Amino acid sequence: MPKKAKPTSHRWSLSPGQRLQHYKGGLYTVVGPCTIEASLEPGVLYQSFDPLADKDIWMRPASDFWSQIKPGVPRFTLVRQPTSSALWASQLPGVLGAPLFKRVLEEYGAPKRFYHGQEHIFDLFEKARGQGLHLSTEQELSVLLHDVVYVPGAPSGVNESQSVDYMRRIQSSVSPQHSADWDLVAKIVLDTASHVPTCPQSQLVLMLDLSTIGGSPLEFAVANELLWLENRHLLHAAEEPRKEFDTRRLAFLETLLAQGPLFTGVFADLEQRWKENVSKLRGDWVQKYQRPAG
Repeated sequence: MPKKAKPTSHRWSLSPGQRLQHYKGGLYTVVGPCTIEASLEPGVLYQSFDPLADKDIWMRPASDFWSQIKPGVPRFTLVRQPTSSALWASQLPGVLGAPLFKRVLEEYGAPKRFYHGQEHIFDLFEKARGQGLHLSTEQELSVLLHDVVYVPGAPSGVNESQSVDYMRRIQSSVSPQHSADWDLVAKIVLDTASHVPTCPQSQLVLMLDLSTIGGSPLEFAVANELLWLENRHLLHAAEEPRKEFDTRRLAFLETLLAQGPLFTGVFADLEQRWKENVSKLRGDWVQKYQRPAG
């Protein structure tokens, strides 16, 4: 007698391309749904997001994705992935013209952009829309262009300066009917290097740019993992590359913390959360790297 298929009412609806974070911190991508032959229960095929990891495709019962390693710690957590809708709804496609706008976005789609890629820009515009913010043309341009040139490990200010140079090159291609204060755009972009506003229009852009560190613990952890993937090739000579990265990341965030409050106004609720994120990161570092021998 053939096996009777189990009901699928509890099938976890995961789509190909969705991202998952494992409880140990690694990121995985959903390949697609499957049916486990032995039990006829729904399963999920997935593989590591890390391009240097083993590219074997793994399979796990869909119900097991919801299982908890211990109370409050799920095996996998679904990672929110922003879409381009808020960006396309901005002024920018009209200001730059669709061909130039798409060309700028292609810069963010370059290989090995894990954190500073298109999804980061999509996320910033989603957050601006979610907060009901009305960014000026200059603010929108600076959000779009502030990381258009990004080389991991470049000295502070270099990427931003080169992004301004990129802006100057495309400036002449913008229709005169869409006027913008390009010098102000340049000033805001340069401010994203120091995270210190030099003009009132910078403040909102800087808070948007830093909003990930004040995000949920999951958003914060995923950003750190993507930054590790983006920068690890620079640390191959270190005795413990991941420890070196984690140490530098923690030092950077603690330096930022010492600058004083980062988030005000509509982003004020992020201030306490980002302090909690840094505190947890500090605790995780101690637990991981300063555990007593034996």
